[in-house]
Amino acid sequence: MTASALATVRMLTRYKARANRITYRTVMALPQGEALRKRPTRFGNIVHTLKHTYVIDDIFRAHLDGPRHAYSARNSDIPPPLAEL
Repeated sequence: MTASALATVRMLTRYKARANRITYRTVMALPQGEALRKRPTRFGNIVHTLKHTYVIDDIFRAHLDGPRHAYSARNSDIPPPLAEL
């Protein structure tokens, strides 16, 4: 990887970390039950949507690092507790 590409990857990683901090802090500050409230979205609630993002990020990381990932789907069937994410 070139120095320029490495610098770009590091920059994007910092942006992603910052976006995650803001997103998770905001979702965790919602009133009790709001993050799991049924919504008319593909994944049904906020936590399940965040789980999808986590899985896709993990798959992407595995593709960059080389080891195979164990995922067979883009998400889990049941959303995990928010604190687990």
